[in-house]
Amino acid sequence: MAEQLARAGVGLRIDTVGFQVKGAARAQLECVAAAGNGRYYDAPDAEALARQLQRAAQLTAEGYRF
Repeated sequence: MAEQLARAGVGLRIDTVGFQVKGAARAQLECVAAAGNGRYYDAPDAEALARQLQRAAQLTAEGYRF
């Protein structure tokens, strides 16, 4: 779906955050991010997860004019 949206020209960026994921699950999250013109961010612990979610929220807000 991420790839279809990107090909359709929808102005969408899909970033993914993996909380304590490895192997196939991480590969899937990386694939979704790449297909959606985004990036994958790893969060091995709760502190890293909080940082990554805060970063993602800032990136989202920066794309809009208030």
